[in-house]
Amino acid sequence: MKSKDYKYIQGDIRDEKLLEKIFEENNLEGVMNFAALKSADESVLKPKLYQEVNCDAVEKLIDAGIKFGVKYFIQSSSAAVYGNSKDRYVDEKSPTNPVSPYGQSKLDAENLLKKYFDERKIKGRSEEHTSELQS
Repeated sequence: MKSKDYKYIQGDIRDEKLLEKIFEENNLEGVMNFAALKSADESVLKPKLYQEVNCDAVEKLIDAGIKFGVKYFIQSSSAAVYGNSKDRYVDEKSPTNPVSPYGQSKLDAENLLKKYFDERKIKGRSEEHTSELQS
C-alpha cells in the first residue's frame, strides 16, 4: 500500500462523536486499538482517568465499530495485567494479578473484549484468560 492509502486522524479515544464520524466516513472491516495511558506510577495518582481511557473508551470504540459493521478488533494489552511474577517470566497462560490501576484498566479492557467475543458481537483472538478465535 502506498502512503496515500492511509489516513491520519488525531483525536481522543473518548470522543464518541469523532469515533462515530470516523466509522461513518470509512468502510472499516477491523480496528487495531493501541490508544492508552501507560504509566503505572501516574495511574496511582489518576486511577479514574486510566479506567476511563484504557477501558471505558475501549467499550465505546467497540460499540461504535459494531454499529458500523466492524467485525474484527485487536486490542493492545500490557504485561502489567500479570503483576509481579516470582520468576519474572510471564506468558499468556500466566495468572493475571495487576498491581496498579494501569494494569487493572488494561485487564478490564481484556475482560470486556472477552465478553464481546463470547457474545459473538466481534471476532478476534485472545489468549488463556479470554476466549479463543471466534467465527
